[in-house]
Amino acid sequence: MVRIWARQLISAESLVTGSGEKIQVVYPGKENRDSGPDFLGAVIATESAGLLVGDIELHLKANDWRSHGHGRDPAYNGLVLQVVWEGDAPVILQNGRTVPTLSLQRCLSGSLTAVRYWANLNMMPKEP
Repeated sequence: MVRIWARQLISAESLVTGSGEKIQVVYPGKENRDSGPDFLGAVIATESAGLLVGDIELHLKANDWRSHGHGRDPAYNGLVLQVVWEGDAPVILQNGRTVPTLSLQRCLSGSLTAVRYWANLNMMPKEP
C-alpha cells in the first residue's frame, strides 16, 4: 500500500472518503521511515475544508487505527487522512479531531495485477 500511495496508482476521479466527500491529492507527502504517520506533509484538497496540509496514515483495514492505539498517540494529531485498503470508518485523533478515511480498494487506476506491477518497479527518486 505504501508504494500505491507514494506513486499515486489510483484513479483521481474515484477518490471519495467513507463519508462521501470527494478529495484530490495535490501532494501525497514524503514517506516517513520512522515512527509516527506513514507520510508527512501531504496536501489534500477537500470539498468542505479546502486545502489541508498534514500527515497520512496507511492501514489494511479501517479498524487497524483503533487496534494499533493511534487514537491515544499525540504524534498522529497532524493527520488529515487515513488511507486503507478496506473499510470507511473515520478516525478520532488524540486531540478529539475527526479525520476521514479513504478506501483504496475502489480507487485503483487499473486492475490489481497492473497496479502491483507498477508498484513493484524500481523508480528514480523524486528528490535528490
